[in-house]
Amino acid sequence: MIKITNVECLGNDEWLRDVKCSLKPLKNRSIQIQGSAFATKPMKTIKVHFETQRWHNGFRPFIVDFWSDFCDIISNPKKMNTLMKPFYKLITTYTTLKGPCPIEGSIEIPPTVPDLSVIPSMLVTGIYRLIITAKERDLDEFLFQIKIKAEVTSALKE
Repeated sequence: MIKITNVECLGNDEWLRDVKCSLKPLKNRSIQIQGSAFATKPMKTIKVHFETQRWHNGFRPFIVDFWSDFCDIISNPKKMNTLMKPFYKLITTYTTLKGPCPIEGSIEIPPTVPDLSVIPSMLVTGIYRLIITAKERDLDEFLFQIKIKAEVTSALKE
């Protein structure tokens, strides 16, 4: 069982404005996530860094650490790296990022309780952090970063 416990968003003011993300605990013990930003100029070539970390006297690198071409994934999902499939499913299901690049205007994660069962069960009980960092590839400029902290348990305690 994966339970998201914290989310942080940071955007480059030259590219994005009104960057917001939040979590809301619900009565049924699930967590609702929500986020938004407005791209002030078109993001044409986006490379994304996915890094997972596991808590062990501080966060340490854990299994996933790779860069990927976001625009290529969205445009050609059949050619994507296998490690990207869970992220692709979550991104295209729960955000407005469904079409090809350039990405411009409003970007949203409408209030939702994501189905995290698409994430492979390679995670043992513990606390993890997923850091997603995006850069404008051709200009090598920072665009945004999202940090998601989650707890993995074998079963929820009642």
